[in-house]
Amino acid sequence: MNHMKRFFKYCLWTLGVLVALVAAFAWYVRSNDAAFEALGGDSIVIVAHAGGAIDGVEYTNSREAVERSLAAGCRYIELDLVPSVEGHLIAFHTNFDRPDTLYSSDPPSLAEFTGKKIWGRYTPLTIEDIDTLMRVHPEMILVVDKTDDPDLLDNYFASYRDRVMVECFSMERYIEVSKRGYRYALLNYQAFSLIATLKQDLKHLFNSDEPRVGAVVMNHKMYRDMLKDKINWLNRPVAAYVAHNADEVDSIAAAIPRCALIYSNEP
Repeated sequence: MNHMKRFFKYCLWTLGVLVALVAAFAWYVRSNDAAFEALGGDSIVIVAHAGGAIDGVEYTNSREAVERSLAAGCRYIELDLVPSVEGHLIAFHTNFDRPDTLYSSDPPSLAEFTGKKIWGRYTPLTIEDIDTLMRVHPEMILVVDKTDDPDLLDNYFASYRDRVMVECFSMERYIEVSKRGYRYALLNYQAFSLIATLKQDLKHLFNSDEPRVGAVVMNHKMYRDMLKDKINWLNRPVAAYVAHNADEVDSIAAAIPRCALIYSNEP
């Protein structure tokens, strides 16, 4: 009888320890990410989407759009960076509904890209042009979309890591970009899963060199329709796209409790 009592006491003790560990881990995975808490202070960071609109035209990724956004006081500039035919990084976003912005290939060659004005008016940006903008505007924070190869990024931004945020399209790229020391890595919703996030949190718990998953990037409708419960349970920050005006910025901010960034065409 005494053996049975000791056995049951041991089982209850073990169960209690397991419950406490699970509860502690649940608290840990829901704890706020300190880095993103400091990102915008008490305000949401507004990101100029594709450089921001210029003359009402969106998705230009152009010099004029970037300079307009910076002049308006927007520090965070998102650009779509893709390799040209030759492998040279350019700021380019495919727009199949805008035939006068299309080139003979997608992406275009460097010569065709630089030899043609966007919509006949706006100046295209090469990686050298972006480097110049970042030197002239030390307040500028670059948010990189499309390209998440850390080696390719290091070729151009190794000296700007503290001013570059990278949207990553796999957990492996997210981890590597974070470890390279870029300002923030952002995990695209396509690479986000509850299990993968919990596994990465567990790694970080036992090895602080392993990054935690911070902000998840998604369309604000995707948050509402598919990922709201998972994101809210994890208490992770959200980088939401895309707002077209100030009213939509306010609407998205009100709908997403942990919204940290909003990509806006009119920053």
